[in-house]
Amino acid sequence: MEDFSILETNPTQRMDYESHLAGNGLRIANSIIDSVAFYTIIVIIFAIIGLTDPDSLQNIDTDSFMINVYAILGFVFYYFIQELIFKKTFGKMITGTKVISIKGEPLTVGQILGRTFARLIPFEAFSFLGGSPGWHDTMSKTRVVKKSFLPEFAEDNMFGS
Repeated sequence: MEDFSILETNPTQRMDYESHLAGNGLRIANSIIDSVAFYTIIVIIFAIIGLTDPDSLQNIDTDSFMINVYAILGFVFYYFIQELIFKKTFGKMITGTKVISIKGEPLTVGQILGRTFARLIPFEAFSFLGGSPGWHDTMSKTRVVKKSFLPEFAEDNMFGS
């Protein structure tokens, strides 16, 4: 197993981030906040649809395969867009945590997609319990750290805003 306790930002600078990883409490808070935000957005969308075209909501089949497809697409869109643009979700904004690459490079679209799709794995939310990084961190070679850990230059230049 690789040791990612040292974040290499360049050959002359090394940052020890292991002691700055977001703990389970922050990770659970991120998950709860993001779930509430996601479902709030869904309710707002359905409210707007209901106000503009009330008949359209009566035609929704709650057992429909398409409802599941739309839910997954919405979930992927929610996480992917936020992490692509801000490198963090609403939950991370509130808890003061941020996603970083284990190598200190800017997050790639592939890493963000990997994190997003890995969250769809059943029971993935429990994968970070016991002190190990979650599957969506391990698979994408990223970590979630307390934002206060990141130096100013890294905050602005290496990891996005």
